[in-house]
Amino acid sequence: QTRPDRIRLARRGALYLVRTMMLIFLAIIICILAFLTAERVGNLYIIASEGMSLRANTIIGTGADTDLAEYFTVSWLEQDDALAYADYVPYNVTSASYDLSVEKFHVLPWGSTASIVATERVNVKGSIREEQLSEGETAADHPIPPWTPRKYRISFLNIQDRWYISDLTVLQENPPESAKGTPDLSKTPIIGATPSPVPSPTVRPLPISTARAEDVTVIE
Repeated sequence: QTRPDRIRLARRGALYLVRTMMLIFLAIIICILAFLTAERVGNLYIIASEGMSLRANTIIGTGADTDLAEYFTVSWLEQDDALAYADYVPYNVTSASYDLSVEKFHVLPWGSTASIVATERVNVKGSIREEQLSEGETAADHPIPPWTPRKYRISFLNIQDRWYISDLTVLQENPPESAKGTPDLSKTPIIGATPSPVPSPTVRPLPISTARAEDVTVIE
């Protein structure tokens, strides 16, 4: 090979090496960003589910409002009118099942703000306190108020490397529940079920034909 050919090959090898290193570096950057995003999504989900659940329990009277500062900014707690909701005060709440269905995340690995879209549903059970009843009234006359399902945009703010819920925006009240597929029980095997006995086929002996001696031809 001549000297120009060797220089050309060296340039191609150097260019290939540079491209390979750039691709490897880009892949590493993408993996790091994906990891940071997934970590933030997990943290936001935990803060949203625990914080919103505690907020609902505080509104219905089964939670402590002093713990809300662990999940919400002070500025938001000061303007959250729902915390002053007193419709459940006359009632003795026996149980409350909470559900927060997250639909969307908007978070960047380098940002200090984030948001999610989620639907909140609470099933509250209880009865009115006896001292709240007038003469002749029963608990059936004052059923516990149902919780209004709402779809929120939950905004977050990162303060000193910690996420807090900074705002709640109601997007929709009484959103429709997502349809859940109902399995066809006729096609679903039941574990432990005893199969119906299948009758065994009746074995009938085949007739054996008898040959007479005079009907047999002997070949010599």
